[in-house]
Order: sequence, then C-alpha cells, then structure tokens
Amino acid sequence: LVKAPFLEWKVGSVGMTVMSGIKQVFDPDGLLNPGKMFAKAARKRVVIEHG
Repeated sequence: LVKAPFLEWKVGSVGMTVMSGIKQVFDPDGLLNPGKMFAKAARKRVVIEHG
C-alpha cells in the first residue's frame, strides 16, 4: 500500500493499464484486495525538497 501511489511512476500509464487489465481478467468481480492497487481515486504524493 505504501508503494501504490508511486507505481505509475515506475511502470508508466501503459503499464498501469496492462496490470489493471490482468487484474480484471483474474478478478472480474473485484473480490481480491478491493481498492488496494487500482483505487478509483488517484493518490498523489507531495515532494518536499530540502535545500
């Protein structure tokens, strides 16, 4: 869950689409870990740079 907000930075939007599609194939009813990795609301992170 901690890494979820950063996953798209790692795999890109195409990777997210592919992974979401794979989850949909294996879990069409969304019963396995609902809302964990592919939550409807995108999570954003705040970057604070220390100078």
